Amino acid sequence: MTMNAKFAGTCTKCGSRFSAGTRISWQPGGGAAHIVCPVVAPAPIAPVAPVVEVGSFAGVINLFAAAKAHLKYPKITLSCEGERVTLSVAGPTSKAPGSVNVVGEGRYPNREWFGRVSPNGEWVPSRSGSALLAPLTALLTEFAANPAKVAKEHGRLTGSCCFCNKTLGLGEDKRSIVVGFGPVCADHFGLKAEWLKGVADVEVVA
Repeated sequence: MTMNAKFAGTCTKCGSRFSAGTRISWQPGGGAAHIVCPVVAPAPIAPVAPVVEVGSFAGVINLFAAAKAHLKYPKITLSCEGERVTLSVAGPTSKAPGSVNVVGEGRYPNREWFGRVSPNGEWVPSRSGSALLAPLTALLTEFAANPAKVAKEHGRLTGSCCFCNKTLGLGEDKRSIVVGFGPVCADHFGLKAEWLKGVADVEVVA
């Protein structure tokens, strides 16, 4: 029989709730149901973040791992299209622990988050639509392939060490200007052999 529901209840056909006064079909022992069950819109599907392969980040992760023995929060700063971007390893309580976060200048929350790179090289850029995303992808691909080379080029182009952001060659020893980073940072980040080789190359040229 059909009737107006005296009380709120649950439809035996579709499982959704109905309120008191709703026109329902009721059968003794069969429960109550909508005369016509409402159409429930499907939940929206969350967009899937794009993933770009930039190459294994194992070499970059190794730099951070070496620095952890000396620095509490090691970071690497690179230049992309004239803007500084900072790389750091996400901690154990983060959304993607062990991945490398890539952010812009400033402090949280007043800085742009460009995305993250997994240790195996999956670059997941943010959906900000930043004009830096394309050149950043190219920079991260180059950095994955040869971290030491990119670190040296950054120092030579900017005059600053990408590991500590200090100006190169402030003391009497000016060799770091040509090498691209200083001996202390080279020791901290496991690049002492690269620094010594760079110094040897400078001395040969001189």
